[in-house]
Amino acid sequence: MEEVGKIIKTEGGEAIVRIRRHSACSNCRHKCQLAGSTSDESAQIEVRVDNTIGARSGQRVVLRMKEQSLVFASLIIYLLPLLALIGGYFVGVKLGSLLVGQAVELAGIIGSLIFFGLSLGLVRFLDYLLSSNKDYHPRITKILE
Repeated sequence: MEEVGKIIKTEGGEAIVRIRRHSACSNCRHKCQLAGSTSDESAQIEVRVDNTIGARSGQRVVLRMKEQSLVFASLIIYLLPLLALIGGYFVGVKLGSLLVGQAVELAGIIGSLIFFGLSLGLVRFLDYLLSSNKDYHPRITKILE
């Protein structure tokens, strides 16, 4: 994945770069509620990146992150809680039928909520572990101006 941004400031081997947040709606010509000008879809964000090529403040640069790292991180963030939600329902139904016998749907909903909460904790823990891995950090690859 590549993005173009402007360096706000540099700190040692890192830089803070302002980039424009992109989404599926950001280039849409239709005026709907999702693509409105007050939406967060077009907001700029600041990202801390590795500055291995010595870029300076005020320069426009190209940022790059490995696609495989981005896909894996996206799977963790989106798919893990969804699978936990679904799996938690079936575990709750199974335990509810063994223990309660009647309110299996309620047990499934409770199981879903418990597993979902646990998955969010797991996502946070994995974020902590992967934050020290340089493959999951964008870095500056080219100076444009």
